[in-house]
Amino acid sequence: MNQKKEIEVSIVCITFNHEKYIRKTLDGFLMQKTKFSYEIIVHDDASTDGTKKILQEYQRKYPDKITLLLEKENQYSKGKSLLKLCFPKVNGKYIAISDGDDERIYEKKLQEQYNLLEQNPNISFCSQFLFKSR
Repeated sequence: MNQKKEIEVSIVCITFNHEKYIRKTLDGFLMQKTKFSYEIIVHDDASTDGTKKILQEYQRKYPDKITLLLEKENQYSKGKSLLKLCFPKVNGKYIAISDGDDERIYEKKLQEQYNLLEQNPNISFCSQFLFKSR
């Protein structure tokens, strides 16, 4: 029987018109070397450039890793919290927050932050945006 690993970290990425950057952002998430399972949740706030198309391309390549939340109308302009729209989809014990134009260049970043939080129960947040979800 093939058991699905429990997700330890949910990467939540907020994007809007990041066509020029989103590939590097997603590649930075996907290059992470971890001893745990993680998911990538990307919220696109009705981009008008090619961001959505790129996101869909990556989601087809990594359907078990990437979840897309694609808006038809821009929610930020309506005063909605984009992170709050993502949180119901989160499955991880920890949440890593990123924007669609952030680039990860260090492949052990997620693992090292995870280790820090696991080894220090009194810490609930570490920058660059990884914190306990529950």
